[in-house]
Amino acid sequence: MTACTNNGGSRARRAVTAALVGVLSVGAAPMVALATGAAPASGDVVTMGLADDHAAFMAGTVAEYTVGGDEYDGSESVTLKKSELGKNEITITSVQPSGEGLDAVDYEGTTFYYKKATGTTAGAFKINGEWYVSSGTPNHGADGFKALGAGEYIAVAKFDNALDNFTAGGTYTAPAVSFTVTSDSLEGVTLQQAVLDAAGNPTGEYTDTLTYCDGQTWDDLALILDGKPLQSTEATFEVYAKGQGGTNLRDDAGSIQAGTYVIVVNGVGDYAGDPVKFEVTVNKLDLSKLGLYISDRLQSEGAPTIDNVEGANGRITINASLFDFASDGNKTWYADGEGEYTYTLTPKKDTVAEKNVTGTATMTLNQVVNNQQVAWTYDGHGFSGLNGLITVDRSVEEATWGTPWTMPELDLSKFAGTYKNVDNETAKLTSDQFEVVITDSMGNEVDSIAKKGVYYLTIQAKPSAMDWYADRSVAKITLTVRQGTVGEADTTFSFDGKVAQSINEVYDGQDFLSRVGVQVKSGDKTLAEGTDYEVTAYDSEGNEVDEIVDAGSYTIRVTSDLYSFKNDDQKDYDQIAVNISEFDIAASGNARVVFRNAITYTETYWDNGTLKTRDVTFVPYTGDASVPEVEVALTEDEDGEPVWTTLDSSLYKLSYTYSKTYSGSYKDADEVNEKGYYEVSVNIDTRKTGNFKGSMTSQKWNVNDTKVFVDVPNSAYYAQAIYTAVNQGYIVGLGGSNMFGPDQSISRADMVCVLYRMAGGSVDPEGVSNADKAYISDFEDVDPNAYYAKAVAWAVKAGVANGYGDTFGTERAVSTEEFVTMLARYAAICGTDTSVDDVDAVLAGTPDGDQVSSYAREAMAWAVESEYVGKDGNSLVPQGSVSRGRAVTIAVRYQPAQNDVVSRL
Repeated sequence: MTACTNNGGSRARRAVTAALVGVLSVGAAPMVALATGAAPASGDVVTMGLADDHAAFMAGTVAEYTVGGDEYDGSESVTLKKSELGKNEITITSVQPSGEGLDAVDYEGTTFYYKKATGTTAGAFKINGEWYVSSGTPNHGADGFKALGAGEYIAVAKFDNALDNFTAGGTYTAPAVSFTVTSDSLEGVTLQQAVLDAAGNPTGEYTDTLTYCDGQTWDDLALILDGKPLQSTEATFEVYAKGQGGTNLRDDAGSIQAGTYVIVVNGVGDYAGDPVKFEVTVNKLDLSKLGLYISDRLQSEGAPTIDNVEGANGRITINASLFDFASDGNKTWYADGEGEYTYTLTPKKDTVAEKNVTGTATMTLNQVVNNQQVAWTYDGHGFSGLNGLITVDRSVEEATWGTPWTMPELDLSKFAGTYKNVDNETAKLTSDQFEVVITDSMGNEVDSIAKKGVYYLTIQAKPSAMDWYADRSVAKITLTVRQGTVGEADTTFSFDGKVAQSINEVYDGQDFLSRVGVQVKSGDKTLAEGTDYEVTAYDSEGNEVDEIVDAGSYTIRVTSDLYSFKNDDQKDYDQIAVNISEFDIAASGNARVVFRNAITYTETYWDNGTLKTRDVTFVPYTGDASVPEVEVALTEDEDGEPVWTTLDSSLYKLSYTYSKTYSGSYKDADEVNEKGYYEVSVNIDTRKTGNFKGSMTSQKWNVNDTKVFVDVPNSAYYAQAIYTAVNQGYIVGLGGSNMFGPDQSISRADMVCVLYRMAGGSVDPEGVSNADKAYISDFEDVDPNAYYAKAVAWAVKAGVANGYGDTFGTERAVSTEEFVTMLARYAAICGTDTSVDDVDAVLAGTPDGDQVSSYAREAMAWAVESEYVGKDGNSLVPQGSVSRGRAVTIAVRYQPAQNDVVSRL
């Protein structure tokens, strides 16, 4: 979200209300004319009446609006799910009227909503060039907003609610902002069945691993989305046998059979939209994981039969017509007496059991002398029966012993039991006389309950260790492990260091996910990411993503295997929505058209008797077409200045209009290839990108053949540098003429003049002061009255340049390495760090770096690393004389604006 704030009194703001009387300017300070009118003459006072105010307002744009209280810039559009409409309403709060010099105004009128339509739709009218229709009655206010269906809309502000009643077939302009309403997504929906406790009752947990359960119908299953069961008012589903089609099996009230099925989920209400299809497999029930058992028996009770098998708890009907039940044959009930016996249960062939059940249940039981029951306890609290319930939740401070038992920790060592021994005395079970077995909700044996979920504890005594004087006394406990509970307020999301409830930003090419912070607490404990919880990001289709860069809707979700989340949505996780909108090039100041060959210079002009200066930019006329580029400011630097990036030319289309004069009549042009004035229109091709949108028209560009010097072609690589150098006073024409001699070698005298002027010095004809004459007195070739004498004296004094014995070498041509060495010395005086970590490596990266003289290697490496020379892989030509054009280019690359170091020496 781009927050819209009013920075103190930085701009005037006035309210627009439904009862409007000359609100914008009647009786107010003078205002300039609208952009569509003629510019006022100097000294004219322009005022606007109610009709003009109305026209300016209705031709304006939305400056700011809110969605559920969150503020947005008028250039942004939002997408809302239907379920969000009840708690979010779009309200326009500020409008920018059309016209030069008009301030944005507060808007306190009604926001109206219109649905996008076609010209053939009954009742349709055009707003801002697009067809819309009233979204119903009412079509404004909270109730009207909640009633919107899925589709594309605009929210519209009206100057006065009574002034603009849009009628069918009409064409209007109005301040408006687009938005989209979508059905809530069913992506990620699954069909699940309830996890049952030891007694076969639902635990409130669900699993997407479907398993045959006797008597279970499709109506017993639930559609689960984001961990929450969907109601029939939200979605329904149909079931078809894979590869068979035809009948919707939900019409069949019989039990679900094992097999593979196609599920078709149809959204209802907020979820109305395209059906979601997926496959599910109903697995066969594995007998080996049901925990079936046969209670211990006295010899007199006779050998067990299939009717004595227990523990199915409704998952399957066990009878002799469906299953084979047999002893392993190792012992005979009456002949072998007390001890352990083993029986097996398997599905019979060619029965419904074989189609839906697999595996073998191997059950052991004991023939005991006395079938008394063990009295079980946990931490001194007694329990009995097969259907105990325990909840482990670290968020509770102490255990409670109701139904179910709830405790912060479960300590298996606190299970204990007593029985009457052979002497009829109460004896406490020792650790080797009973065992505790833990299985997960799918019947797999596990070693611990470290993760949250549903587990089953089976506690049973070992009759063999009690002289067969007590039976196993099997106790089955359903264990719901929550480990800890994170409350809604205990998960804190932040963006760029600020707490966020949702994240709404504009595409900037950066990774937004890396800027999101998450803090999760359970009570006073701050949890650790990666250990206690995981953070995962998903796109709008439910795919996991490692970064959030492209425009679109995303979700960042916090989940945990250890802790449970409690929130208003009753979902076992916390999440934050991330909406990245397209970068709109129509927004003011964030996109621009540039001609890479454009030249900028400073000109002087008289204004009412005052000499002023201004920058002038033009595109050099060469006879060939000049093609502009588009730059966008996706980000800002640390000083708040825009960072411009060149936009891929495949993402937009350019069109041109042309006039010979600035204020003339503009007509369409195919390219920029004539002298005159051009406007460039940019239209984003949304088929090529989902990250940019909009259109814009550039300022007027002047194409002409102006030259700074007659011998400096505007198409030359050094042209802009020479213009800049002239603007900054670094150079003048040869002998004060309009010739520069860019291709001539620059002399040492002229080179130190350039550096002296860069340092803030002035080359004038009055000669060298007596104080500085000592620095040039030994040079036979330096006349104290020459134009370059002051520059030579300064350069020697500052250590920028040295002579050759009794001469300075004023007329000698300067080589590239000599000039760069002088520039590096000057840069050091200016405070620039000219050191290079690896001189050899830098120079080795150039075609002729090995030819640099030893004295100049560090200076040349600094210039290469800084891209003052050797740019784009060009050769250095270190011993070659440097031309005047190249020398000025290198100097301007280092220092584009004049410095003041002369006064500091």
